[in-house]
Amino acid sequence: MAGVMRKTIDWFKIAWAREPVLFMSCVFGISGPIFALVSPWTKDTVATMKSIPHVYPYPQLEDQDLSDVDSHGDNIFKVKYLF
Repeated sequence: MAGVMRKTIDWFKIAWAREPVLFMSCVFGISGPIFALVSPWTKDTVATMKSIPHVYPYPQLEDQDLSDVDSHGDNIFKVKYLF
């Protein structure tokens, strides 16, 4: 176990010495999702996202007759009189 750990540390040292920018970009890329998962705000964010409804009601349209409105929202009578 100590040999594997020593080889890993040596590999990190060599990678840091040769390409520090590439090495740090990999470190940030790997640590970002890990920090997001262990963040104390993750639980609150998940609870907030679950409480937001996916479909909002439109009470102003519930009692209206929409027979003169096509699927794009244009008034059919206005379109008829254009031509």
